[in-house]
Amino acid sequence: INLDSNNEDFYYFKSKILFKINEIDESFTQCKKSIEINNMSEHNQNPYIYNHLGELHLYKNEFEKAIDYFQKGLDIHID
Repeated sequence: INLDSNNEDFYYFKSKILFKINEIDESFTQCKKSIEINNMSEHNQNPYIYNHLGELHLYKNEFEKAIDYFQKGLDIHID
């Protein structure tokens, strides 16, 4: 992974690490950056980013949002 502000994987993995150390708000921020970059890219969307965002919402007991993001990840993965 290059330390590049245009690299969605950098923000995705940073978000995963922050989640593991219970830095939930910053994990959300990094995950959303990853999604922004992913949405601007020419390649297929990464379903794992949306799955992780679902995990974050699940952790915060935001069940409807969690389900929406899990479903979005599934929809991308199936296509």
